[in-house]
Amino acid sequence: MTRTLCGSDKSPIQSYSNRAKLRFVSLDRSSNIGFLVKINASIESCGGVLAGSTGTVQSPGYPHGYPHRIYCSWVIEGPANRRIQLTFEDFDLEPPLTSRNHCAYDAVYVSSGSLSRYKTPAFEGRPSRCGSQTPDPVSSTSNIMQIGLKSDGSVSHRGFKATWTSDEPALCGGDVAAQSGIISSPMTSNFTYPNRLLCHWTIRSRSNLPGTLKFTIPSAYLEDGCHDTLSFLRGQTLDTASSLKYICGDQVTTSNPAVVLSPGLELTHVIFRSDNTITARGFNVTYQFNECGGTFHGPLHVISSSGTNMDCAWLLDFEPGQQIDLSRFSLVMDNSGSVSCGDRAASFVTVRNGGEPDSPILWKGCGNTQVSLLL
Repeated sequence: MTRTLCGSDKSPIQSYSNRAKLRFVSLDRSSNIGFLVKINASIESCGGVLAGSTGTVQSPGYPHGYPHRIYCSWVIEGPANRRIQLTFEDFDLEPPLTSRNHCAYDAVYVSSGSLSRYKTPAFEGRPSRCGSQTPDPVSSTSNIMQIGLKSDGSVSHRGFKATWTSDEPALCGGDVAAQSGIISSPMTSNFTYPNRLLCHWTIRSRSNLPGTLKFTIPSAYLEDGCHDTLSFLRGQTLDTASSLKYICGDQVTTSNPAVVLSPGLELTHVIFRSDNTITARGFNVTYQFNECGGTFHGPLHVISSSGTNMDCAWLLDFEPGQQIDLSRFSLVMDNSGSVSCGDRAASFVTVRNGGEPDSPILWKGCGNTQVSLLL
């Protein structure tokens, strides 16, 4: 909250960004004239998307001082499979709180990635910098870096000027277009993954045929608790993608491996992020495209499977308000005599009431089964 006004207070208010919310509350005890607000946009703007292999970014008003009560956000997009290195040529902000060296007034933030859920601080130690000491050069782990500047309502200094390059290859992530392969966490000389990682792999199939992208995670050694995470998402962009699987801590082990299925031709995203503290051995994820499964839209389809050692997923996505009928449902899966339904090695079919991996199960079967109608 920026400020609460009552009585006859007419002091001006400035927002910290291009969005503001005004709320008016009136009680029954008395009535008055009310209020009239005049709204103007500031002439000077800041932030935006900066694309290119090299460039320069500086605070608004540099070197004559940045405005009060601003929040600027720059997103640098470098070439694919490269990392961004940011070098500050000049840096002068309001000093921190002397007692805790905490940037409570004005501050610069730098992170790998730009989405709030999928980004990690790039600075070592404290996530922000302030004062007049020029920060050391800082790098992202991939081709996306975000720079934020926040100022309060009082003291202003020169600001900052920085340049970026993209000469180094990314530590991890990138576009993947193979039918099968392995995705691994990067490793240091101590055989653990580094701190402050943000790895984003985007997997797209080379085939135009519908099918299923299958991920197998035999084990994942991550920091205890959910401080370091491995996420699987499905969708054209990260901000609209739906979650397929979220792994942290010791949820996936050799005795409890994980399988993730992504049906259809949508892009699949694998994101690994680590914080600024403890690291671990990491993970290996194998992926393979199976030419069965896919996404189907109404009103009528026939679904069948064939082959052995297949793992397929069909997403039935009909018009809102429609109900899906699965009729003439025939299941013929002759498991060997040593395998029973429910065993890990048994073949089976699961039908869920919804399109998410954890949607409620409507029906599950194996062996030889005839079902007249499933809703």
